[in-house]
Amino acid sequence: MSAKKERRPIISPQLWHNKRFAAAISLILAVIVWVMFAVVGGENQDRIITGITVNFDVSSLPPTAQHLQPFWQTPADNPHELTIDVTVRAARNEIITAADIEAFVVLGDIFQSGPVMPEIRVTTTNDRVQIIDHEPMQAPWLFFDHPSEDFFTLTLDISNAMVQEGYFAAEPFLLHPTVQVSGPQSIVQRIDVVYARFEHDLTLNETTRFDDAYLAAYDQNGVRLSYLTFNGGQPEISAVQPVWQIAQMDTGVTFTGIPSAAQPSFSITPSRVNAAAANVPEEYSAFIIGQIHAHQLSPSNNRFRFAASEISEVHFFTQVDYFEVEVDLQGYDMTSFMLPAAQIRLPDGSPFTATFGSAAGITIVGPEAILSEMTAQDITAVALLSDDLTPGTHRLPLHISTRQGGTWAFGEHFVTAQLTDT
Repeated sequence: MSAKKERRPIISPQLWHNKRFAAAISLILAVIVWVMFAVVGGENQDRIITGITVNFDVSSLPPTAQHLQPFWQTPADNPHELTIDVTVRAARNEIITAADIEAFVVLGDIFQSGPVMPEIRVTTTNDRVQIIDHEPMQAPWLFFDHPSEDFFTLTLDISNAMVQEGYFAAEPFLLHPTVQVSGPQSIVQRIDVVYARFEHDLTLNETTRFDDAYLAAYDQNGVRLSYLTFNGGQPEISAVQPVWQIAQMDTGVTFTGIPSAAQPSFSITPSRVNAAAANVPEEYSAFIIGQIHAHQLSPSNNRFRFAASEISEVHFFTQVDYFEVEVDLQGYDMTSFMLPAAQIRLPDGSPFTATFGSAAGITIVGPEAILSEMTAQDITAVALLSDDLTPGTHRLPLHISTRQGGTWAFGEHFVTAQLTDT
């Protein structure tokens, strides 16, 4: 069996120990590496540098326009947030950062108030980099003018205010009905109306609040105005859409100042209505159309009228302008008394002492049988004091009380009093 033949190396090991040979090989490798970097790595290449902040320096305005202030068309165009994308050309191995690129707005040709769309220019401090293009080429529209601000009453618009069957959408209202508008003086002066608009696609069955209004200002010709800021950029305008339930309701009134044992009967025309109300009364309860005070009610003054238009939080589907109320005071009478000064006093805790005169014409209403036996000794009164009273002579209103149940004072009553400090 023959021995395996050994392979000879391409380059003799002895050559590697030859300094001239090793230097030649190193030179050849260096040339190859240089060629690779020069041809491949050094080839020019276009690339996009994104998010370059645009410098907006108003000091570059001409002296004649230095007194003007810029206003951007929409809040989204704020110069502090204005960035562009820049296309550059440089060697493939060139490292480029945003710090190598400067972008700025050209304002040198602005001399008077009005709208402009200024040019954006881009430069670089790196002489190995070439600016090819940038996007956008111009800044958004802006308006130079003197600043101005004013307050306006908002006009509310809630679109698509749909409600479920059996409910009624009442008049919506704003929680804050005014708004501060600021912007260019010449545009603020043109404002005719400011709308607060809310859009929704809901079908409502309850009163609903809407937030984050869309605000827009218009001139007298219906042209929408730009370059304006509402409430300093934080409008926070909210509205409420009342939604009321529709029902047939009996009508009723309440009495104040009349003893519960003497609550009289009454009739109302109309006695029943179709309406939508914020608070529909429970079954067998009446919808209260108004209130009758004791000092208004007597046998000679027992008819009252309440305007439907003054009843809040209700919409009437029944045609009605007024509710006519007649209180039944059959068997009642009225009589007047002279009230002695001794039966008049000041409220507890009063800072004054008082000398009263007598009070004439104290009219009491009640059942005939009770009034026939009543005397002035059955009546007492408290003089009512206001917070701004000072010592001296005053005509004070009286709160009248009686010992007999089922009676009350009709009309307003006063007494002359001399007040002194305690």
